[in-house]
Amino acid sequence: MDHRWSMQKYLNTPEYFEKLANDIEFIDSVPDDIKKYYNRIRSLIRFSYYEYEFVDVAAQLALISFEMALKLRYKEIEERDSTLSFFKLIEWSINKKLITIEKKRLIALKDLRNHSVHIDHFSGSL
Repeated sequence: MDHRWSMQKYLNTPEYFEKLANDIEFIDSVPDDIKKYYNRIRSLIRFSYYEYEFVDVAAQLALISFEMALKLRYKEIEERDSTLSFFKLIEWSINKKLITIEKKRLIALKDLRNHSVHIDHFSGSL
């Protein structure tokens, strides 16, 4: 176990990370490429028990795969490529009733994604 997890009361068992990695399930209509991409994220989540920094990489990849999935769905429904920002793409998917998310979580997602994609300095973690 990475020693930094020892400060967390409930996050310090391999079983917790295994459960966390397996908590997300996809409906059948999710493209195989997205599912395969997410398998990498699952592995990073599992191994973050041993290497704390992997959790940041997993979060970045999860946000990228989420955006990729939304762009694929947009193209499927609108029959053209998306030129929307990540935030607008999420709003579009909410309006189409593809996802449900609270407004404050939407803003947090946007900020987290922007922080991890538009890096102006390296802080060592998200």
